[in-house]
Amino acid sequence: MNALSELSFPTLFGKERRVQLNGEAYFEVAHNPQKPFIIETGTYDVEVLGTTFNLKTSNLAGKFSLSLLEGKVKVTNRENENEQITLLPNQHVTSHNGKLITTVIEDYDALRWKDGLFCFRDMSLTGLIPEIEKYYDVKVIIQQEIPENIISGKIRISDGVEHALRVLQKTIPFSYTKDEQIIYIE
Repeated sequence: MNALSELSFPTLFGKERRVQLNGEAYFEVAHNPQKPFIIETGTYDVEVLGTTFNLKTSNLAGKFSLSLLEGKVKVTNRENENEQITLLPNQHVTSHNGKLITTVIEDYDALRWKDGLFCFRDMSLTGLIPEIEKYYDVKVIIQQEIPENIISGKIRISDGVEHALRVLQKTIPFSYTKDEQIIYIE
């Protein structure tokens, strides 16, 4: 489970293993035709057919993204069961304007959070702030304009927020102060 994610499931499964996800989670699920594994998201159901994958969803924002590493999954729109797609390994599906769009996975860095890495590519500090807030459970307030340098990198999450900020300072000129769980970027 990634930061700020929720997974709900019953105390005991019946004929199927059905769970609900809001957020991001990495799954490794054994195929069992007698007890299908189904993940409910805001709009889509994901039926797992024995597989390894990453699922990111936001019920409030209506976002849905799934990257399949091994096996096979079937994604079905609960509001329109005619809209369904079966993914094969190394495929990625997202929902855009209510339609499912499939592509080939080109960047596996987005899945590295499960290995404890905060990875980013071609982003500004302003664009990184929501991720910094999520991974380090802090609030970041920008107090003055900062350069919008575009950077890429990987930072070990367990090294902490101050380490991450020091790494970012090597390529983006800014200073910061920290007060409890609030970071002020100056």
